Amino acid sequence: MPLQISTELAGEAATFELRGKLTGASAHELVRRIEQARADGVRDLVVDLSWVDEVDSAGLSRLLWCVRRAEVHGHVQLLARRSQVRRLLSTSEHADLLTAPSSGHGVPRPRRRTHTPA
Repeated sequence: MPLQISTELAGEAATFELRGKLTGASAHELVRRIEQARADGVRDLVVDLSWVDEVDSAGLSRLLWCVRRAEVHGHVQLLARRSQVRRLLSTSEHADLLTAPSSGHGVPRPRRRTHTPA
């Protein structure tokens, strides 16, 4: 199934729910939407990968590149309920972005990151 992206905006927060196959080619639309949301003032992002059937290394790489860029301006959470995606993220250097899925339905709202002066 080709990648489908639904977006929910709420003030400075956005949730991107992905369904289908995340590849290097399909990730371009996700990156475009995240970049547009950032340009529109969104600071907190949730990327819900719970319904992603398959991920290739190029798709994961594009997603993580974009997420790391977005973190500079706010907070990012990745949700993944399927074992393949959770395993890919949890064994990578990006495991800190992975949020445990809630037991209920729906996507949690992005949490505000607090910055402590050094």
